[in-house]
Amino acid sequence: MECNKCGTSVMETPLQRVNEKGVNGIWWCEPCLEKHQPELAKNIKQDESNVEKDLKKICYPNQ
Repeated sequence: MECNKCGTSVMETPLQRVNEKGVNGIWWCEPCLEKHQPELAKNIKQDESNVEKDLKKICYPNQ
């Protein structure tokens, strides 16, 4: 699985879905999301649970 904008792998950075559920997913990495859709990126970060934050720290320790 990779970013639809830049091709970055999910193994390198977390991906976020940028379209509605019920259709084929469009996934962007967090840097592309912050660059091209800053308001959406801000809303996603605000809605993150503590579990999601902890999982990111474990899976992506260099970020």
